[in-house]
Amino acid sequence: MIYLKQTETTVGFLSKSKKELNIIKQRDINKALIKEVPYFSDIKHRVPKKFRKQMRNSQKVTYILPSGCSYRVASANSNHQKFLKKFGYFYSTSANKTGEKFENNWAKNRADVVVFEPCGFQELKSSKIIKLTKIKQKGIR
Repeated sequence: MIYLKQTETTVGFLSKSKKELNIIKQRDINKALIKEVPYFSDIKHRVPKKFRKQMRNSQKVTYILPSGCSYRVASANSNHQKFLKKFGYFYSTSANKTGEKFENNWAKNRADVVVFEPCGFQELKSSKIIKLTKIKQKGIR
């Protein structure tokens, strides 16, 4: 099941299946994706102790953990967090053709469910991406 939804950063495809998302985007089915979770406590991989508070309190930031897994924690009390709470987590990717701008009809035709947004879909600034090691962090985007 593929959802088309406004996330906190941009319009995205959300799914429990990484493979389905990569097929829609026409890219390698093994490409890593971001896992969006409603709460910091939902992260199933070890977060370096030095960065736990930072990650818990960050908004619109994706973290790549030393394990190689990527997580973004939804902002507290946001509509997106409320949506994620119903499902636990989703893998996500932007709802556009790889390397191109968001195109409403293209995205709607590929989604199984379009989540209604009162303000419509808006292509906003992408999240920051920070790669963590046990002792350092490096900005990727």
